[in-house]
Formats: sequence, C-alpha cells, structure tokens
Amino acid sequence: YAEKALPHIVSSHAHATPEVVSPLGLFEKRVEEELNRARRFDKSLVLATVRIAGLKDAVRDDHGVFDGHLMDFIRTKTRNFDIVIRLNPETFAFLFLDTKEKVTRLIGSISDFITEKGPLAAALAQSRAELLYGYATFPNDGDSFAELFTMASDRTRFIRDKAVEKGF
Repeated sequence: YAEKALPHIVSSHAHATPEVVSPLGLFEKRVEEELNRARRFDKSLVLATVRIAGLKDAVRDDHGVFDGHLMDFIRTKTRNFDIVIRLNPETFAFLFLDTKEKVTRLIGSISDFITEKGPLAAALAQSRAELLYGYATFPNDGDSFAELFTMASDRTRFIRDKAVEKGF
C-alpha cells in the first residue's frame, strides 16, 4: 500500500502550482511562529506598523534614493533578529522580540529620520504626506497575529508637528 501511495503523493505535488505568498502572508506566518515561541518561554513581543501615506508622490523625483537611505537607517536601528518587512510601497511592519514598550523609542527615531531628511519632510509639513504608526504587544494586547495586527493598525498615531516645527 505504501509503495502505491508514495508515487501518488509525489505525482500530485509535482503538478501542483506553486503558491504565491504575499508579504503580509509571510509576515503573518513568521509572527505566528514567534508567538508560539513567546508562549513557550514566557516572553513578550511587539508588532508595529509604520505607514508613510503619500510616500510615492513625495519622493517621485529622487529615483529611490530616499527609500535606500530609509532602509539603511532602519537596518542600523533594528537588531539582527528583529523582523522588518515592507508590506506595500507605503507600509512597513516590524516584529520586535522581547522589547515591550521600548519600541516607542525605535519608532520615534524612525519618525525623526523621516521627518528630518529629504523630500518627505517638506511633503509632511505641507500635508502632502502623513506618517502613521501603531504597535501592539503580546501578551497584553492580543494573543494572535490578527489581534495584534488589528490593534497596531487601529492605534495609528499621526506625526506632522516635527516637520512643521522645522519650517518646511
């Protein structure tokens, strides 16, 4: 029986179309893995989102220079085991392991970089772009990816005052 079943299984998998997974799907899978680990070892984690509404229009003429600088900056501020993913052209998602509320400092430094550097600072001050962020902690704010992601998305905060103060 096993000899007949194995070729059938291999044959059915060979004809299956490869599954295309979205960035959000990849992020969800990884968050669920880390949630299981956090439960086992009684650890916390933070899921955060940063959205730069209007980013594409604000940096249209810089040929990706700002994007490159932003990604380099994020890499210097995150630890090698933190997870950063770009969900779409305007939204980044982060998973910080065992950081709790310290995540606000990291989000603050990212928002400072965005509001002080390049073409986006002027766009923020002129209300042509918005910087929105939110975060949720496990276990306090939720027990699943869906709960944490929804909470992080719903807790969105708006940042524009820093750009206005700079006189852009």
